[in-house]
Amino acid sequence: MILGVDAQLLCDPNVRGTGIGRMLLELLPELAAQLDEHQLVLFSNYAGLDHLLNGRGRRVPSTWPTASLPGRLVWEQTVLPSLLKREHTQVLFSPSYTSPLAARCPTVVMVPEVAPMFTPRHLRPALRARVRRRLCAAAIQKARAVLTISQYSARRICEAFSAAPCRVHVIRLGSPPQDFVARAAWRLPERVAPPAYLLGGGMIQPRKNLPLLIEAYARIADLVRHDLVLAGPPSWGTAAVRAALERTAVSHRVHFLGAVSDAWLPALYRRATAFVFPSLEEGFGLPVLEAFACGTAVVAARAGAIQEVCGDAALLFDPRDAGQLAGLLLDVIRDPVLRTEYVLRGERRAAAFSWARAARTLRDVLVEAAEVVEAGHASQQRV
Repeated sequence: MILGVDAQLLCDPNVRGTGIGRMLLELLPELAAQLDEHQLVLFSNYAGLDHLLNGRGRRVPSTWPTASLPGRLVWEQTVLPSLLKREHTQVLFSPSYTSPLAARCPTVVMVPEVAPMFTPRHLRPALRARVRRRLCAAAIQKARAVLTISQYSARRICEAFSAAPCRVHVIRLGSPPQDFVARAAWRLPERVAPPAYLLGGGMIQPRKNLPLLIEAYARIADLVRHDLVLAGPPSWGTAAVRAALERTAVSHRVHFLGAVSDAWLPALYRRATAFVFPSLEEGFGLPVLEAFACGTAVVAARAGAIQEVCGDAALLFDPRDAGQLAGLLLDVIRDPVLRTEYVLRGERRAAAFSWARAARTLRDVLVEAAEVVEAGHASQQRV
């Protein structure tokens, strides 16, 4: 039995820093450890995967350039099918929302992020969402099984794409690795953040709901010494966030850090009085789990899969109620006992998420798909 993984998206360093990229980098070594060394084949030009496999499995590169998303999609649909045939791959795992339509072997496709497809039209680029949704629909229709990262996402996939619930499996992401959490103890340079601050994170786009966070902070700014720090790469929603800031009188106390490297992100979490996640739509909410693991109290929106991830470990609010959020921010700043309680709850919650468990679920789904194929071949031979 030979199981293949389309890992070409990891060639892009920007993707490796996203939720799906980090998920793959954690899952693949765990998956390799649970399979025979001849069972796992990675299709990717990214040489950094070799040391992750540690000799358990092999990587198959190609000469096709994949520096851009269009290039990767063309590679996936034209080059990858021939590689699958050459390597006698029995089941292919595609860890994004697409898969090669010409592949002769069964596919298991992951739809990790449903939010961009289901976010209201006025909060997303309509054309990009339509293209992604059509590619996703084609991949789901062809796939032997579909993987996603929360029960919320699974329900949305079944409803939107008429997928049978028995074909949709949930793989919950794991907690951040120990080397990530250990960096929370690093001394953060003073130029990076003010002495006391609330932290908001994630790519700056409309569904992240940062204008509401700014409005809530503006209501309490005169009552606290804390500044507001926003960490995340700029995106097409940056202008709306800037406009929201101009409507307040607190622009001098709001700091935009842009994308923060993993080297400093844990320390940024740890030093924050609280991490605030006001998103309107999330398929999982990985930053919440990172904040939990780094020992930071979390104030999060009751939306999408966020409540599913948080459980009782976060202070939850209505993502359309700035007044409710402002009240919770005052509570978490002024009440150290409350803050400590939610720090401890968050650390316990983070410990419940395991990459090894996620890898076992992935392995079981792939092996089951391969066994179905082998049983079908055996039945045909008997006939």
